Amino acid sequence: AQNVLRTSMELGGNAPFVVFDDADLDKAVDGAMLAKFRNIGEACTAANRFIVHDSVADEFARRVTERVDRFRVGRGTEEGVTIGPLINEDAVAKALALVTDAVSRGARVLTGGDEIDGDGNFFEPTVVTDVVAGSRILNEEIFGPV
Repeated sequence: AQNVLRTSMELGGNAPFVVFDDADLDKAVDGAMLAKFRNIGEACTAANRFIVHDSVADEFARRVTERVDRFRVGRGTEEGVTIGPLINEDAVAKALALVTDAVSRGARVLTGGDEIDGDGNFFEPTVVTDVVAGSRILNEEIFGPV
């Protein structure tokens, strides 16, 4: 090329995180946690779809679920909190609607999957597997800990 320009593009969408059958699962899980749960998943660059090879899918899901179950939900000013509130009530409602739609089509919730009652806009850190084509969660950005 006669001109090479440095560029940075945020292409949005439901960024996939791909795990192949020969992946180092410890590293893959570490990467998945960072890619999905930094800033509570409220980032355009957050991974929202995890495409995992069949031969390692169950183990990957088990390890991710184990890590997600250790999160502590609460206000960010509280000691030890790892998952804070979402931006507003609409964000909680959207996360719930996406999970509910996926489950109605056959997906399984391994942990979480619901809003948290009380003051604030909290949604349980959630792991969903076996999501089928046509589920809204595959095409809409979540902006939450799902």
